[in-house]
Amino acid sequence: MLITNEPGYYAADDFGVRIESHMVVVAAPQAGFAGFDTISRLPIDPKLIDWSRLDARERGWLADYHRTVLADVGPLLDSVPLEWLSGVAAAFAAAADRA
Repeated sequence: MLITNEPGYYAADDFGVRIESHMVVVAAPQAGFAGFDTISRLPIDPKLIDWSRLDARERGWLADYHRTVLADVGPLLDSVPLEWLSGVAAAFAAAADRA
C-alpha cells in the first residue's frame, strides 16, 4: 500500500508550508506492527528547518534521508545539480553531527 506523509505548518490568515513524502507500508520488526519506507527522493531545503526544535534522532533521520537521496538520485544528475544536492546533504550531515 502506498501512502503520503504530509507534515505542514499553516499560519492563520497568512501562509502554509507542507512537505510531502510518498511511502510504502512494510512489515516492521515487531510482530503486529507496520513500518514505512520513503520512496520519493526529493530533498528538503535546509533553510526550512528550525534546527533548535529537533533532537538528535530527528537530525539523524534527516541526515540519513538525504544520504539516501544523494545516493539514489546523484548518479542521474549533471555536475551543477549534483553539486547543489551534495551541499544540501552535507548541511543535514553537519546538523546531525552538531546534535
